[in-house]
Amino acid sequence: MRTINGISYRTKEDLEGSCVGLEQYQPGQPSVKDLFIRVTSGTSGTQPTVLVVSFAEVKKNILAKGRRLFAEPLLVVLPRNLSSVQWVQLFFDPAAESSRILFLSRRELEHPLLAKIIDEFQPRHVFSTVSLFDFLLDTLATRNGLSGLAAVERLFITGETLSHTVKQKFEALVPEAAIEMSYGISEVGGGVGAYCATLYKRHPDSFGRAYHPLLPLSIVEPDENGVGEIALTTRELGPYLTGDAGRLVAEPCACGATETLFVEGRINYDIVHCVGATFHAALVEKIFASLREYVEDYYLEIREVQGEGKTLGFVACTVVPTAKLRAMKNGVEYVCEFLEKNLQITKTQSLGDLVRVDIFMKPFITYAEILPKSVKYIRMRKVD
Repeated sequence: MRTINGISYRTKEDLEGSCVGLEQYQPGQPSVKDLFIRVTSGTSGTQPTVLVVSFAEVKKNILAKGRRLFAEPLLVVLPRNLSSVQWVQLFFDPAAESSRILFLSRRELEHPLLAKIIDEFQPRHVFSTVSLFDFLLDTLATRNGLSGLAAVERLFITGETLSHTVKQKFEALVPEAAIEMSYGISEVGGGVGAYCATLYKRHPDSFGRAYHPLLPLSIVEPDENGVGEIALTTRELGPYLTGDAGRLVAEPCACGATETLFVEGRINYDIVHCVGATFHAALVEKIFASLREYVEDYYLEIREVQGEGKTLGFVACTVVPTAKLRAMKNGVEYVCEFLEKNLQITKTQSLGDLVRVDIFMKPFITYAEILPKSVKYIRMRKVD
């Protein structure tokens, strides 16, 4: 243990004797009862690396704002394992004698023994992103492994906005868990907006959109409804425009907060997240620029829908066709296939790739004489 500014921190040396890599672990081993389980880097038999985290000031600031510590056993599912270590050490009680924490990344969700390991681990708290926890549920459901989440009391999720469809799914499959969300941006560690249970009782339709500010915030160029771009101020960034739309309301809360931030999405929907994929407006615009002789104008609506046992992504595209496209017998199919082939929505996969593996439904293309005025400046948005 190391003590910095009166705060005790675990170090790599403290954890080395109680770490086991997921590839080395087999269900039934005594280690699941009291050990810190972490995935390896992919090489069997290699002891995992654990960072020495000394975010003294960040941790002090987070805990001073009323964050609750996570309870053991804790399941962490995040895109990168190092992020898991960093964030959990910020939240977790550093004075605990043992650590029952299971770290999983996207790759480990396909581990052949995943269902058995989680069933034996029986997490009480889960920390994950919306899309990865959704994928975990789908994976466990296909392996009859949802019983491994039966003891979950608290589900803390972050990342993209939680749609109504996915929230209903989480509530149905993990019925005993209290779902909590925070608002943050990747440029700022420690969060921007905090979850408050009292807040959601007052604004039940604003789950995943209403938070208490953790940093000095302001709304830039608000419209008649008070919605504008969220700006924050930090020592590292100074005044910073987030690109997110929101409104700030002065209202006292039983928790002691005096303001509520309502996050309304992106200012111009330049980025849309859906079932783990990311749509970039600039890339969509580039795709339709290549279709200029066929499409005069376009508008995309992206949503999450409940399929047979899992959440699917769905893209509905309205296009104003040129005479050349109207003259084509297979015009709708042509636009659909062009989008599937050329629209990249993950680092390595196109929309068509995700359609073929049943993560997205086939795009739905319709013709229109003219687009509504309401979408004049926004060509893509996510709808609930």
